Amino acid sequence: MRCPFCKAADTRVIDSRVIEDGKVIKRRRVCDECANRFNTYERIENIPIVVIKNNGTKELFEKEKIIKGIVKAINKRPLVYDDAQKIANDIEDYIKAKDLYEISSKEIGNLVMDALKKLDQVSYVRFASVYKKFADAEDFIELLKEFNNR
Repeated sequence: MRCPFCKAADTRVIDSRVIEDGKVIKRRRVCDECANRFNTYERIENIPIVVIKNNGTKELFEKEKIIKGIVKAINKRPLVYDDAQKIANDIEDYIKAKDLYEISSKEIGNLVMDALKKLDQVSYVRFASVYKKFADAEDFIELLKEFNNR
């Protein structure tokens, strides 16, 4: 690695540490020419997640959109903003763990519904009514039958 002070080509690593829960390696380096010390950080390159919309268009994954949808569903329910953030973080972690760099908005919606179903049934129904574009009371009745059939 090139020295940022004297621009010499060779430096030595004198210490390495794993930080940020194993996501970053911090290296302490020394220049053999000028003896100055400096730090470098090695991180995994973030590969953006692309969401494939229902109409076929693609856009970058935005965790805030998930949080916003969940917050609307949990309004005046026992869940809080932190719950919405946790669900969104868990979904993002799941996508990354599966090495999915493209995912459909439908699959993301299903992941949100699965998470809400486990936490709060009313929030689940609220989210489902928007996500599945319920048109009338029959749509609600069909969804509620799922709970009775469990």
